[in-house]
Amino acid sequence: MDVQTLSSSLNDLVVLLDDLVAVKDRTTLLAFLRRMQARVCPDARMTVAERRGDTLDNILNINWSQRWLNFYVAEEFAAVDPVANAAPGLVIWSRTLEYEARAGRDVARFIQAAKAHDMYRGITYIVEDGPVRVYLSLSGESTESDVRLHAVLSALMPKLAMVIVRVLSMPRLVGLTDQQCTILHYMAAGLTDDETAKMVGLAPRTVMRKIGDIKNLYGVSSRAQLIASLSGVNFPLPRTT
Repeated sequence: MDVQTLSSSLNDLVVLLDDLVAVKDRTTLLAFLRRMQARVCPDARMTVAERRGDTLDNILNINWSQRWLNFYVAEEFAAVDPVANAAPGLVIWSRTLEYEARAGRDVARFIQAAKAHDMYRGITYIVEDGPVRVYLSLSGESTESDVRLHAVLSALMPKLAMVIVRVLSMPRLVGLTDQQCTILHYMAAGLTDDETAKMVGLAPRTVMRKIGDIKNLYGVSSRAQLIASLSGVNFPLPRTT
């Protein structure tokens, strides 16, 4: 790696690590991944997946092929995909698939399908966190030879994977979107509607309307009742003498 590429990689890494601190939930995680993509791989498609045991769940997508995802799940390719089952670290798709091409009929069928769906070239970075595997994948021929991108991912992914596992482990409130959960988080923390609006990138009037929608969903008439309901708080009636 030349000096200019190294300097550029370090600058990208510093900016992304600083941004990563602000990731608190799925909404801010997706926003971070979009900024990351725009900064280090603007032409690539991105997906994040998590594996616990034999279950591989696709979590977040940015311009990823939904057709390929549906086909991948329908054909149960997670069991035979050489990339999904590779050792932790940076995995170059075409190199790995070429090496595993003679591993059996099922693998050969997967490779043929990947080529047909233009998913033969790309990279995946795999991190293991206890029983959980986190995958960040970027498709596109240019990603395989992008030394700067590889350097940034190698330094960033261990920390990013920890954040992904933490965010995905957070319980989601039934019936609420990620954005609504984020608004509730800031409301419960004591932020005003104006402050919350700045945090989530909405107009204050929109924040008020969304809080009203949540109150209607939970059948309460005030914000105090809403927080008490969500917290499971049941205050006793005052004693009378």
